[in-house]
Amino acid sequence: MTFSAIPFAAREAKAAISSKLQVRGIPTLMIFGPCPADGGDRPLINGYIRGVIEQGDYISEFPYVPKAYGDLNKTTDNINNYKCVIVFHEAGDDEEHGEIQEALKGASDAYVGRGELKFYWAFAITGLSKTVREALEIGPIGDAPVMIILDIPNQGSFYVSEAPEITTTNI
Repeated sequence: MTFSAIPFAAREAKAAISSKLQVRGIPTLMIFGPCPADGGDRPLINGYIRGVIEQGDYISEFPYVPKAYGDLNKTTDNINNYKCVIVFHEAGDDEEHGEIQEALKGASDAYVGRGELKFYWAFAITGLSKTVREALEIGPIGDAPVMIILDIPNQGSFYVSEAPEITTTNI
């Protein structure tokens, strides 16, 4: 696999590309699709490959098409830019976690094409999930999962679901 880099001396080219691709930091690693048959720009597949590589899973997910679901503590998305459904269930067992993951994946698949909404699970009491839980003051960790909609772009509003269980339909 070949990688292209911009020489340090080419500051104008770097500025133009950074602006067009909304590069916010360096190093930045992006993956593009093949050139279109009619010419033009290659489509951007994922603009944050660095996060994928930092997580260590850079083989099985190639070519790293972004997913609209995942572990809140492992996301490479900036949750400040998206409305998110988050299910917290730190006290759950593996079976419950698997059911929640499948429900969120199913909801994500059903939501495709209807707007920018991300679906996350939070099963660990660390990292981003701990920060979000504490910031929202959603209470202590209990036996039941807690589902919220977090809308940081809309002045940080959030809504706590009263759904009795986490299913694709309830999500």
